Amino acid sequence: MTSHPPRTSRRLASWIGAAALTLGGILTPAAALAAEPASGAASVSAGDTVHIGPRQGYAGTGIFPVWYHGAGVGEPDGWAYCLEHNISARTNVDGRVDSLDDYLGSNAFTGKEVKDRVLWVLAHSYPAVDLEQLASAAGISGLAVNDAIEATQYAIWRYTDVGYDANWPWETPNSEAVYWYLVHGANAAPSPAPFPTQATASIASPTSQQNAGSLAGPFTVSTNQESVSISAPDVRLTDAQGNPINATAVRDGQSIYLDLRDLTSAGSATLTATASAAGPTGNVISVAASGSTSPTATEHAQTIVLVQAHTATVQTQSAVNWAGVRATEPTPGNSTPTPGSTPGPSNTTGPGTTASPTAPASGSASASASASAHATADGARLASTGESFPALAAGIAGILLILGYGSLRLRRSRRDA
Repeated sequence: MTSHPPRTSRRLASWIGAAALTLGGILTPAAALAAEPASGAASVSAGDTVHIGPRQGYAGTGIFPVWYHGAGVGEPDGWAYCLEHNISARTNVDGRVDSLDDYLGSNAFTGKEVKDRVLWVLAHSYPAVDLEQLASAAGISGLAVNDAIEATQYAIWRYTDVGYDANWPWETPNSEAVYWYLVHGANAAPSPAPFPTQATASIASPTSQQNAGSLAGPFTVSTNQESVSISAPDVRLTDAQGNPINATAVRDGQSIYLDLRDLTSAGSATLTATASAAGPTGNVISVAASGSTSPTATEHAQTIVLVQAHTATVQTQSAVNWAGVRATEPTPGNSTPTPGSTPGPSNTTGPGTTASPTAPASGSASASASASAHATADGARLASTGESFPALAAGIAGILLILGYGSLRLRRSRRDA
């Protein structure tokens, strides 16, 4: 890329490009990043072969979609910016993944300080940072995708090829504002700037038995990112004192607990930690020159630097089971009234009940029996005031005995006569 077209032609090209995106349905970076899967499992290493798609953005600047597997199938796995302003780019071709130390170019990116500045720009710009966050950091609003791309590409070339803040032909004031935010930040950043290229996250579970009615834990989080997000459906997350925590910003080494204090039954839950490693991957993509099969230091197409989008994440899970707690048992010697009964003697009367007289002082059984209730068809209960069945049976037996004795006496009297 040796020169910039005049502003008018550049705007015309951007309008034509916008129409092509609308009519042809070409994937824009914003659409691709929004569709990035949460698992973010795709990864790439030095020596891998990747596919480079057509550049997207304003004419003169742009970003390249990169697929780790397959020639442009599905959503891109990563994005890449140009590292060599004066070398022509090739697209819709395969490239080789190399480490930063194996960079084939000869411009200022070979120096460690410039690499650190470029890495800072990549880590704090689009698509490592979403548009709303980037606009807020730059003190603007309504940032467009192509403005963010232009600002990032100019900031990279400022370090790799120009060496000073050139009078770039800005498309919009927003683009210029983001550029100055990136350059000032990169200049002030310490060197070297460490950026993990692969997100890591893990959850260490407790080894002791966990029980309902308590705080279960501790679960200790480990990550190489600033923070991770922890989720546990239907269970509250707290600290060791039972206070709620910010589950979207759990830091490395932090211990968390599950609030089971309101539960009595056994159960289980799954904790999920989500970490994002957005920004530079620590890799460049070397591309063979036209008519060549392998890129070399003396002959290669434009080298691009690989970036991982803000939606690229990694997840890990940890399952936990807890035991239920027994219901409180009554203390021995204490009776527990059954529903509908009245503890102790009572002489109160009411609908459907009879009074229970006081027991005799000594020597005999109770002179009365409990009243029994009979259910009617509509569910009402009616009182029964008759004697209990044992007493009734004894009375009938006595009457039969008297009648039998009387009959026997009568028969003997007639026989004697």
